[in-house]
Amino acid sequence: MAIKTRVMDDVGVVKVKGNLIGGDETTEVHEAVKRLVAEDIKKIVIDLHRVKWMNSHGIGMLMGCYSTTQNAQGKLAVSRISDKVKDLLTLTQVIKLFEVYEGVHQAVKAML
Repeated sequence: MAIKTRVMDDVGVVKVKGNLIGGDETTEVHEAVKRLVAEDIKKIVIDLHRVKWMNSHGIGMLMGCYSTTQNAQGKLAVSRISDKVKDLLTLTQVIKLFEVYEGVHQAVKAML
């Protein structure tokens, strides 16, 4: 699991690589979002391009990230979701919680 965080035009971008199936990786993504919010970066994009699969732990992490940003009067979006992950998020209806974008730059631009 690899997580990279950067800020683009006042929007935090969290790039995730690996599967989100519970354990440290899900905690690390949520902690990255919490750190951004603590730094007053309240618009956040989670880039899931390199995530091939997630289970209920990954879904729970996304819901936690959504709650963190909402509680800070912020906004959460996701970008570049694989078909498998998108199907799972659609089936569970979690996808309705946030905007979904084809690319990171599109998401950042839309959030400005």
